[in-house]
Amino acid sequence: MRKGAALGLGVTALYGLEGCTLPQPGLQPEAPKALKKVTIAQGADAATMDPHNHSITITSNILAHIYDSLGQRNPEKNYAYEGLLAESWEIVDDLTIDLKLRRGVTFSNGEPFNAEVCKYNLDRIMGKLPGVAPPFIAKWYPKLKDAQVLDEYTVRVTTSEVDVFLLQRLLDLEMVPKEYTQEHGFEKLAHEPVGTGPYTLKEWVREEHITLVARDDYWRGRPAIDEVVFRPIPEDATRIAELQAGNVDLIVNVPPDSVPAIEADENLEVKSVPSTRVAMVIFDTEREGPLDMKHPKVRQALNYAVDRDAIIKHILGGYGIKLATVAPEYFVGYDPDLEPYPYDPEKARQLLAEAGYPDGFEIKDFRVGRGRFLRNVEVAQAIADQLAQVGVKVTLNAMEFGVWAKDTNKHIIGDMSLAALGNPYFDAWNTIYTLCRSDNVWSWYSNPEVDKYIDEGGSTLDPVKHEQAVKKALELLYEDPPFIFMYQLVDVYALNKRLKWSPRSDELIYMYEATT
Repeated sequence: MRKGAALGLGVTALYGLEGCTLPQPGLQPEAPKALKKVTIAQGADAATMDPHNHSITITSNILAHIYDSLGQRNPEKNYAYEGLLAESWEIVDDLTIDLKLRRGVTFSNGEPFNAEVCKYNLDRIMGKLPGVAPPFIAKWYPKLKDAQVLDEYTVRVTTSEVDVFLLQRLLDLEMVPKEYTQEHGFEKLAHEPVGTGPYTLKEWVREEHITLVARDDYWRGRPAIDEVVFRPIPEDATRIAELQAGNVDLIVNVPPDSVPAIEADENLEVKSVPSTRVAMVIFDTEREGPLDMKHPKVRQALNYAVDRDAIIKHILGGYGIKLATVAPEYFVGYDPDLEPYPYDPEKARQLLAEAGYPDGFEIKDFRVGRGRFLRNVEVAQAIADQLAQVGVKVTLNAMEFGVWAKDTNKHIIGDMSLAALGNPYFDAWNTIYTLCRSDNVWSWYSNPEVDKYIDEGGSTLDPVKHEQAVKKALELLYEDPPFIFMYQLVDVYALNKRLKWSPRSDELIYMYEATT
């Protein structure tokens, strides 16, 4: 620019063209850089902006851009954990883990991240912050005992008993700021988040869109994508239409019958990946009333009454893997000797008669959260139709997913509910602990023998003893089913080819590593 100024002065002085602007070859002003923006359509809106007060994948996909966790899984290394806010860790003994934290990290408001902040987060989980109730995820850290600051960037974590997943849970924990929440309360964090992640919240118009903007000062470097927008679109057809129109760049839960049309568009592509998420129909065995879901033969009968193969073939287009329990083949606890319940409506009618329901019965509230996973409403309707063939009349209650999730977190699922639980640990123990251990918030089932093996599996760091206990628990659950066992999901995405992104088995949609 200095050369340009000198040239201009020379020409002006020579020709007396004061006030005129002359073209200067090679010195044209740069055009403003185009905003690199990616829009993602999921089935529902975020439940909250507080990472400790939910357990919903849709929300996690959004908040992963705002908050960093202590560690992260690397899909290129078989989903092994790597350090993020924690550079490294040491298992001191069965009850103690030391976390070595990363230096030089700041929250988006300028607060430093250090051991005091990490301890503050753990104290919140343990209910040790005065006047602050433990958050929702505290339920997943029942054995956490203490967090001690050893130095500015080292925290020692201890448990009251062996916790087989403590390290994974610690590494998954996203960090919130101390000063900000002390000054404004966690209520403000729930809608005005502050994190150490690569993006900040620009705008949240509920049930319409969430807009995130890249941080220039992110400690790992500025993201390649400037702006990430999440739009809640529950209807499959609407998501597809928006993708085809160019209004969104990535959509989830693509219906199989829509795949050919999407692939025919030269600007679009379809990608799929086996998921850690397992679908099942959860029975409420705790409800009192004329329907006795406590009777094992009733629950066995409903398992025989459902044709999983037909559902996977005709509704999911083959994008599903039939299961005998809640353990896919690559999970800890998988038992090849347990075969999926066969479709046998005669056996179902026989068991119902033996249980005292020769003429069937009525299920008045079969719940499903619309848009959460691939064709879940259609799957629920097919299940209802198949149950009707053995004399079970079903009223389907297809709800907005946000309403379904809030009720579920309040321990309300109707008579039964179609759900699909993800599993970040690739270990069936996590699934059965969450959904089958007596008195857990997401368990509507109780069996002391099952509890015994769940507790055994969760109290040893010996991998052989752990898996033996998980298999024994699954054997009992197969005979005394708390669910209609269904299938492992295969996640199907569609995207604009300009977006360079690969799907993950753990369902994380993360744009920091994507490019356009």
